[in-house]
Amino acid sequence: LMYKCIAQHKTIAGSYGDKLVAEGVVSTQEIEEFRKKFRAELDKAHAAVSAYKPMKADWFEGCWKGLRYVVPGCFDDYMSDTGVAGERLLALMEAMCSIPEGISLDKKVSRMLNARLNGVKSDSIDWGAGEALAFASLLAENK
Repeated sequence: LMYKCIAQHKTIAGSYGDKLVAEGVVSTQEIEEFRKKFRAELDKAHAAVSAYKPMKADWFEGCWKGLRYVVPGCFDDYMSDTGVAGERLLALMEAMCSIPEGISLDKKVSRMLNARLNGVKSDSIDWGAGEALAFASLLAENK
C-alpha cells in the first residue's frame, strides 16, 4: 500500500527538472537531452563492466608456486601440526621471565612476569603471553 503511494511520486531528478524548467534555467528539451546522454553513459559503462575479464590470478606463482586454493569447508588437507609441547612452553616462559643478577625490576613489571609464568604453569595464559611464546618458539627453532 505504501509502496503504491511512493511509486506515484516523481523521482528527485524529475521534481528538480520541473523546478529548473519553471525557473527558466533550462528547457524541457535540454533536460531530456541530458537524460539521454546520461543514460547512454550508464549503458556504455554497463557494457564495459559486462565485458570485463579479470586478469589471471598470479599470486600462486614464483616462490608461492607450491600453494593451492582452499576448498571451502575442507580443512583436512590444510591442517598441520603447529603445536608446541607444554613443557617446552614452560621452559621458554621461564627463560623469558628470568631476570639477570644485578637488575632490579619495577614492581608492576615483576608482577606481570610472575603472572605470565604462573599462567603457563596453570594452562591459563593471556594474549600477550601467547604472542611472546609464539615468537620465542620460532626463535628457539631458528626460524
